[in-house]
Amino acid sequence: MGFSITHHDINLSESILKKIDKRISRLMRYLLGIPEDMSMLRLNIKKIRNFFEGSLGLNLPRENLIIHFREKSLGRAINFGFDRLFRKLTKYKGKRFVENSEYPKKGRARGDFFA
Repeated sequence: MGFSITHHDINLSESILKKIDKRISRLMRYLLGIPEDMSMLRLNIKKIRNFFEGSLGLNLPRENLIIHFREKSLGRAINFGFDRLFRKLTKYKGKRFVENSEYPKKGRARGDFFA
């Protein structure tokens, strides 16, 4: 999985970069069923007044997951963004991964993508 981090008017400390790296490694373990060259993560973050605003975009087969977040501290903003991404990804896996779905398998007109 490729990833890019873009930041404006912010200096990222070593602890923040370690936190991001830890979350990305967790995300890579979560996406074991998807080939690495088919996914891309983009983290954009900037400081506006007293807030840190950002977005996380994860390009996956058939769908792009985009999360927007806004918090007062940089660490909380990153944690909040990745937590929301994991929640949205759980829904994606339930819909797209046939073997992980709690619903009975139904045939599709175009076939199963991950079956």
